[in-house]
Formats: sequence, C-alpha cells, structure tokens
Amino acid sequence: MKKTFRRILVVAAALLAALPVAGTAGFFWLRGSLPQTDGTRVIAGLTGAVEIVRDRHGVPHIFADHTEDAYFALGLVHAQDRLWQMETNRRAGAGRLSEIIGERTLNIDRFVRTLDLYRLAEAQVAALQDGERRLLEAYARGVNAYLDQRDGPLPPEFILFGHEPEKWRPADSLVWAKLMALRLSGNWRTELLRQKLADILPPERIEELWPTDGPAAPITVTTLAKPRETALNRLWNAVPEELDPMDASNAWVLSGDRTTTGKPILATDPHLGFSAPALWYLARIEAPGLSLRGATAPGVPLMILGHNGRIAWGMTTTGGDTEDLFLERLDPDDPSRYLTEKGSEPFKLRTERITVSGGGDVEFTVRETRHGPVISDVSADAEAILEDGIVVALASPALRPDDRTAHALFRINEARSWSAFLDATRLFHAPQQNLFYADTAGEIGMITPGRVPVRSSRNGLTPVAGNDPRSAWRGFIPFDALPKSRNPASGLIVNANNRLVGDDYPYRISLHWEPAYRAERILEVLKDAGKTTVADNAALQMDVLSPAARHLVPLLLKTPASTARERQALDLLRRWDFHM
Repeated sequence: MKKTFRRILVVAAALLAALPVAGTAGFFWLRGSLPQTDGTRVIAGLTGAVEIVRDRHGVPHIFADHTEDAYFALGLVHAQDRLWQMETNRRAGAGRLSEIIGERTLNIDRFVRTLDLYRLAEAQVAALQDGERRLLEAYARGVNAYLDQRDGPLPPEFILFGHEPEKWRPADSLVWAKLMALRLSGNWRTELLRQKLADILPPERIEELWPTDGPAAPITVTTLAKPRETALNRLWNAVPEELDPMDASNAWVLSGDRTTTGKPILATDPHLGFSAPALWYLARIEAPGLSLRGATAPGVPLMILGHNGRIAWGMTTTGGDTEDLFLERLDPDDPSRYLTEKGSEPFKLRTERITVSGGGDVEFTVRETRHGPVISDVSADAEAILEDGIVVALASPALRPDDRTAHALFRINEARSWSAFLDATRLFHAPQQNLFYADTAGEIGMITPGRVPVRSSRNGLTPVAGNDPRSAWRGFIPFDALPKSRNPASGLIVNANNRLVGDDYPYRISLHWEPAYRAERILEVLKDAGKTTVADNAALQMDVLSPAARHLVPLLLKTPASTARERQALDLLRRWDFHM
C-alpha cells in the first residue's frame, strides 16, 4: 500500500512539473491567433502588391495599386483583429447565435428572424451597383483569405465554443447596418412604455415624464382599441435588451472663420456604449482614386465616419419618430386573416427553424401584415392574449426591402463636394441621422436624411389601430423638405441629439427630443471662443461639466436638512463645481 501511495505521489509530482511546460506551450500556441504585423506573405486573390503598415496605436494603413485589393486587405485585417466580433455580429443579424451559444440567445434569434433582417441585407446586396458589389465581394475574399491561409489557431473564443466559422458573404457585411438601424430608431419601445403607463396614469402625468424643451433651448436648424395591459407587459419583457436603443452622440462643425487654420473643423463623437472590443475600428485606405481615413465597423467595408481627403463627414442620431406599432385585429370568422379598413386580408406566413446548440431545433411561424412583421409572436410570453383578438405589428423604414442606405454610404465615401454629398444622402433611408459635412474648399453643412413617416392624423406616441385609416402612413417627408443647413452666417452648426427644428417646420419629425444640456454646453464653449484649434475641439469632446447639474443643484439645495448627515450632503453639493 505504501509502494502504491509513493507511485501516486511520483505521478502527481510529474504532472505538476509538466503543467508549466504545458502552459507555456499553450500560451505560445494561442499566440499564433494574433495578427501578423510584419513580414511578407503571398496570398491568393490579389491583383497586385499591397502594403499594410501599423502605426504606434495599431491602426492599419493600407496601400494598394488597385481599389479592390485595398478592400480585400481591409477584410484581411478586420478578420485578423476582430474575427469573433464579426462572427457574433453576423450571427446576431441572421438570427443564428443559438447555433453556437445555445438556448441563452434563443430569444434574440427568434426576434431577429421575425424581422427577417438577413433577407433584407441580401436584398440590399442585390440592389447595389456592380462596382459597389465587387468591393463587397473583394472584402469578403479578404476575410476568407485569412480563414483559409492562417498559420495559427483561431481566436480563443472559437476554441472555447468549439466553433469553426463559415465563409464570409457580402450580406454578412450589410446585416450589421440593419442591426444598427434598429438600435438607433427605438421609438417603438417608447410607444409600448407610454401605452403601459396609460393604464395607471392620466395623460398630463405621462407628459411630465417626456417634457418639451423650453423656449431658450438650442435648435440645430433654425429655419383606440388596445391589447390588455398584461399582453403589453409580456411584449415589453420579451424584446431582447441587446436590441434596446442606444442613440447618444455629439457633433459640430466650424467654418474657417472660427479656426486658426482658416479651414473648417468637424468634430463627431458617437456615444454607442463601452464594449470590449470597441464597436469601431480605425483604418486608412489608399489606392488610385481612393483615400479614406476614419472609423469602420469590423465586418463592414465602408468608412462610416471619416474623410476622403476632400470632404469629411460625421453623424448624430436624430431621434425621429420613424416607427409605429400597429394593433391588428384578427378576423373573428377566420383568425388566419386580420381586419383592414377595406375588409380582411390574409397574413403572409413563413416558417423559421433555429438550431440550438445542446438542444433540438426550434420551429415557429412568422406572420406578416401590410404594416410589417407581427412582433407579439416573438415568444410564448409575448403572444397577445387570444381573447383580445389583437396582434402587434412593427412598421419601420429599416424593414423595407427598398432600403438603399448601403448605396448611400458608398457614394458618401466617394463624394468630393457638397452637391455630391447631398445627392448621396437621398438614398440614406434608415436610420435617420444628422450628417455633418466639411470640405477642403471651406464649405460646412448638415443634412438630416432618412425616411420619416407622414401620418394621416395620429401622433405616433402610442400603438395605433391597424384598421383605422387615420393611423395610416401617407408616405415620407420629401427629401427636399428635410432639415439642412449650409454655410450659416454664424459659422457654427451643433447637434447633441437636441431639438432639430422649430415649431414652424411644416412636418413632424418628433414630438420629444433629448434634453438640450449637451448642446448648450458645446455652444457655451464655442460661441465666444474666437479662433479654435483641433486640440481645442478635441478637449471639448472630453468636457465633463454638466449643465444639467448646474440646473438641478440649486433646486436640491432648497431641501431642508434635519440631520448632520443631510447637512453634510447639502454642503458637498453646495461646493460642487458641476464637473463630473
């Protein structure tokens, strides 16, 4: 027995001694998944030579003799650096996360499949011009070249999930834009919330929760029947929080009269939440007739924010009311149909099947109405109570097959003047954004493209009856009537999601805007700043003074203190300089 015990000790000691060796070997093996940043490689699929130079921040600078090779190289470096992020993004857009993650993402997949985002991305690819489609295909070849010709293992996430990625397809790139359009146009969630509140609060109390700006607030451009409350709660709870709106952003542009160089300065700062890795991927692309620098999104061969050597562009979210929830009443004689003002119509039906890792396939039927997909079917918890005889459909410009936003971004990347830029934005359909502009000729401007519904009479603040003609959309705000500004006399255009237009604007973009505090602070700093530098504007992007606190603290200081601890708290507030 002692001999057996000694043998166990010897084996255990040997294993412990081997652990550092195995750990070291594993470490060096995993290092093989890191991107190659020096040396030379021969890669099939290129027309000519490509040079990729990484600067001290790790940002790739791509130099190619052919445009398609430049996009091929962008696909290669995106895949080298962000492959797992790209994989999860495309699977989120296709409703296929559960194939590798399991039941935890089933709710996300079911919701996305209901909206049919990937089919819409495929329609966008088909509608692109031949040259644009070739660039998407070149990018996909670059991603696939990395997958086919890498020397080391896949990134650690793939190893942990035991997952081998499929070949990259052009629609994998454009489905990201569909996800972003949903997350940047979330007013339908507010409709649900207001409807829920209507069960317990009178209208005047609800309005207090969405107060309008006061008359002194900055303006960027100066020119029914309802389902039971329990069903709405179920729908609210069933929508994946990963698709909740995220829409804070700042941007401003200064004319050359306001800068030390005599040329415009454009500052754009999208606040889309912290993540690891970050949402954005900075890059530079140089090829004959092509010069782009700025922010790309991994998986997408477009410069979303940046400049092309002649023009620069940035964005903020408008917050326009571009979506509606329609309460569709089932035909009491045939529940496979729903009522319209002209009689009943059949639902369009399609079957979706989701493969779930560690479980069986989940199959379900999606119903679509003339307004959009029925989202109250997304899960058993969300289904409207049948005795109500109502289902909820989502209408959104982002769910239209004729969305041409990808084409607009390609054209913005190529534009060389305000007129070319403006013409490109005609096809920027969803989400609605405020696009800021500056060029080397000294022009500045802003346009707010996007499809904004013109409603018959309802205000779009709560779900509306699908068979009521007063709820119908009568098209979209005409492009030429959308808010815009070009070379204003002030030499300054600012937006921080604040109110875009005044009461004299003939169309309704939104009834509620984000509070104007951030815009007030930007104007406060820039209005009388004299001629500013790039560094001055970068510092303003990092400014931490809160005008909201400056407004609220005097109200808090009126609170009477009855204990030493309360007096201490008020004293801290009294001595605060409003920097956060």
